[in-house]
Amino acid sequence: MAHLVIDRLKMTTKSTLSTIKIDTAPALQLFGVEKPWRDNRRFVSCIPAGNYSLEPFKSRKFGNVWCFVTEGVPHYEAAYPAHWVVRNKNDAVGGLRFACLIHAGNYGADVQGCLAPGTGWMGGDAVSNSRSAMKLLRNFLPAGKAHTAEIRWFPA
Repeated sequence: MAHLVIDRLKMTTKSTLSTIKIDTAPALQLFGVEKPWRDNRRFVSCIPAGNYSLEPFKSRKFGNVWCFVTEGVPHYEAAYPAHWVVRNKNDAVGGLRFACLIHAGNYGADVQGCLAPGTGWMGGDAVSNSRSAMKLLRNFLPAGKAHTAEIRWFPA
């Protein structure tokens, strides 16, 4: 099992940029791009900071990727128990967060509440070589196993 640490470094009106480190590959540093923080609204906000299980996920659009899972952020919307509803009253689409993935993308516009990794920065709001970064992650996050991740804001 591997552990990822995602340290958010910068937020703009278009994106949130971060570094990604993996404990099983200490020399490897990747970079991440997400949407900016928008009150945890699904599809338009970055993933909430916290500790997650990082589980294999088969996406129709992105193939084999990983899903951030914790209480309040399950794989699927249907995973919410009927008696346990987490809603943001200001969110027109309901506010339930689910299927927060790691998948390929270079810009904040390429993700909808997910994280896209890259091998470097590209301009002020994007990462480069996201598909290469996904291949690197697949090398260090063995398929079929759950891993863990921590997302932090502006670490010291």
